[in-house]
Amino acid sequence: MTNRMFAAARRAQQLARDVGEGESPLSAFGHPGDVTVNATELESLGSLGGPEQDAYPLRFSQSPLLPGSRSPQGLRMTPGQQRILREAADYLRTRQPRANVTGQSRSAESGGAGQIGG
Repeated sequence: MTNRMFAAARRAQQLARDVGEGESPLSAFGHPGDVTVNATELESLGSLGGPEQDAYPLRFSQSPLLPGSRSPQGLRMTPGQQRILREAADYLRTRQPRANVTGQSRSAESGGAGQIGG
């Protein structure tokens, strides 16, 4: 779990940096990759700085009892990155196209996909 959360936070920060520097559009958050970050994770990472959007550090450490555990790893989220992460969460929830979510359905009279209980 620690590895997943660190990878997600690092990927979110990288994307926020790219968007902030104009190297990527906000829609880059919706592109598949090695590590995908969902809207809930983005919203959380974008809100940890509080209403003032203070920069904050994150530190991820594994149990020393875990075989092959790594040294603690950290990163620091800036106010600008937090703003972009919240915008990305909103984008994923409201504007990101999703496969098999929209489409044409036939009317109930024709016995098509729009029929309920049939």
